[in-house]
Amino acid sequence: MHSSPLSRRVLGAAVSLPLVVLSVACGGEGTDGADDPVTVVVTETAGTPTDTPASTTPLTEEQLNEAVLAHENLSPGWREVSSESEIGFGSVGCLAGMAQVPDDLFAAMARAEYDFEEDSLTTLLSAAGSVADEADATSFVDAAQATAAGCTSVNGTDDDGDQWEGTLTADETITNDAIDDQLLVEFDGTITTPDGTDLDIETRYLLARTGPHIAIVLSVNFPTYNYFDDAAYLQIAVDRFAAVATGAEPPVTVGPETN
Repeated sequence: MHSSPLSRRVLGAAVSLPLVVLSVACGGEGTDGADDPVTVVVTETAGTPTDTPASTTPLTEEQLNEAVLAHENLSPGWREVSSESEIGFGSVGCLAGMAQVPDDLFAAMARAEYDFEEDSLTTLLSAAGSVADEADATSFVDAAQATAAGCTSVNGTDDDGDQWEGTLTADETITNDAIDDQLLVEFDGTITTPDGTDLDIETRYLLARTGPHIAIVLSVNFPTYNYFDDAAYLQIAVDRFAAVATGAEPPVTVGPETN
């Protein structure tokens, strides 16, 4: 099983954090996002099926690569980066174990990772994979839902020495008719690095299943520095995954601008 503390990915970038803070302090373009305009999502629908069942056999490597977020879905400013092998939300407090991805699913997952601009900590990670037995996929989602349902706050230190404190909400609302199970876990709070730096952080972990196919989408944002409509991008990822899993062309959807 593979678990992955989120802070290992996020705070690996925090080595450059003093530069970000300095840029903002010296009149950089950091923003709290409170008054920033929201760009309307522009969609050209290529067809997201509502009554077509998902394939009962594992998706091919080509299909999995198509099922994850593509650069064409992103507004200007996003850049593709080499995706790390770890996938997950966190391992602090009651979250421990929620990101345990079965070995066979982990090995077969396609991944796409994007950062917003070179010096930004805002990140999107999209992954998709299939297992041979739909029951295994269902069990994976059930376990994550059970863990999330009993976890409403986090206060603890992860393996990297980062202190997490904040609230969690879990939502099992299905947002695409082709999806069988869905889970959205939202963390809003602060992390304190080992050197004492406090950071406001927003993370979103979305898990979607249709048949034996699973998508995981992770967004990370530090709202002091960027305005990021992560909900729009998570929905784009779900719609893209659902279309490919049911044999349709994914809708051509461009997300709102990040600034």
